[in-house]
Amino acid sequence: AAALLDDKLTSSLSKKMALTAGDLETSIVPADAGVALDSAGTVAGLTGFTLDPVYLWEHLTGGREVQPLLHVDDAKFTATLDSIASSLLVEPVDGTVAFVDGEAVATDAKDGSGVDIKEAQARIVDNLFTTVRPVALSSVATVPTITQEITDSYLEQARQIASGPVTVKVDGQTAEIPVDIFTKDISVEVEGTTMNFAYNGKDLSKEIVKRTTNLLTDAKDARFVFEGGKPVIKAGKAGTTIDEEELVAEFAKAASSETRTAEIKLVEFESEDSVESLKKLGIKEKVASFSTPVPYAPPRTENLRVAAERVTGTLVKPGEEFNLIEVIGPISAANGYHNSGVIVNGVHTEGMGGGLSQMSTTAYNAGFFAGMTDIAHRPHTVWFNRYPMGRESTLYSGSIDMIWRNDSSTGILMRSYISNNQLVVEAWGTKTYEVTTTTSPKRNIVAATTTTSTAANCEAYPKGNDGFNVTVTRKVKEIATGKIVKDEAKSWTYRPDNGVVCKKPEAAADKASKSDE
Repeated sequence: AAALLDDKLTSSLSKKMALTAGDLETSIVPADAGVALDSAGTVAGLTGFTLDPVYLWEHLTGGREVQPLLHVDDAKFTATLDSIASSLLVEPVDGTVAFVDGEAVATDAKDGSGVDIKEAQARIVDNLFTTVRPVALSSVATVPTITQEITDSYLEQARQIASGPVTVKVDGQTAEIPVDIFTKDISVEVEGTTMNFAYNGKDLSKEIVKRTTNLLTDAKDARFVFEGGKPVIKAGKAGTTIDEEELVAEFAKAASSETRTAEIKLVEFESEDSVESLKKLGIKEKVASFSTPVPYAPPRTENLRVAAERVTGTLVKPGEEFNLIEVIGPISAANGYHNSGVIVNGVHTEGMGGGLSQMSTTAYNAGFFAGMTDIAHRPHTVWFNRYPMGRESTLYSGSIDMIWRNDSSTGILMRSYISNNQLVVEAWGTKTYEVTTTTSPKRNIVAATTTTSTAANCEAYPKGNDGFNVTVTRKVKEIATGKIVKDEAKSWTYRPDNGVVCKKPEAAADKASKSDE
């Protein structure tokens, strides 16, 4: 009997059993799901001698049905059913509400469906050895979070919002915002079973400003000015703006009402640089100053005067950079600059903003002795006696800049002026660093020479300084801790500043002589 059961039934447990739930179909292999036939246990007690009246009666009346005994690995069977249940799952669809082209629209909610694991387990076991295929599992309806009833409720609210324009009254002016304008920025936020119509306060503010005249005023920063050679703070001016939170609250009320009118007030705001914020920067003393002699050359001196005006009052906050080109530029005639002497590729010539390398050198040294971090600078190709060897900086807009960074915890305020034929640059703040420096003697000296040029555009220039190498060191000590925060050495090679003597070509000289005759 047991062998017969194995022969007839066991193979069916290794075959796919088709399952359906509604319109979805999947399958299961019972043996792979942990179901096995216990043939010996099934026939136990069905054979052998007994005088049990019940057993004798069954023999006389034709016997009874006996369900095969199974061994089921519950954990494996349940895991398999959980897996196939996901393939028979239809997720419910939440209803939605939105605004399209100024109109409220909705998508309907839809119920989902799934299978009851316990019921499916019993149905599969009952049909293991039947010919019914596929085995139909009962579907269980699943309800969306946003039901159709909830969707319909919020659709009505949305229709009220989109029923017409909303008027905003502010500071004696009126702005009517069309429905297709304000609804395009409404987002519908869903939380649980609740929908929230979220307005975009920033965009609403822009639409109001577009439909009014000079509604808002800009704030003016508080600023440092120099009076009597010392920095003082001048108060700025508060600006006016729209409180976006108030606007959203009042606009939402108006859009959901029959009056459809919102009233708001402008609010004042301080600029980022307020008097209090500037006080906290610690601008209280001169931390470094440097000066260089100004040679007599009126256009060149005027260039330095214009640049000094732009440097004065420049505030370099902690972590910010002092970029000279950005501070004094653009270097153009329209910005007050003139042509004057410059050096291009080692050649003395004329150029816009000539002489501004002196501002670069002087501002570089002010930052150098204030303990600022060198970001970018380059000495001249030749050395001029008015500048410290190896500790100077040229400038050429678009290619060579002078930049240092304020890595201290307080601000640095710049001042520059010309006095007693000296260009002065000062750095004001809180004394944070102590700076020591050395300059090496000249080495590898290359003597300057004089060359003769017959070029038509030749410009004579007297011989200048010899070329040489030099090294400058700097140690920056943090006064509060005594820690050396910078220990650096920078070397530079100057070319000889060769002179130029102009001479006419021989042929040209002879021709000129005959013409004179």
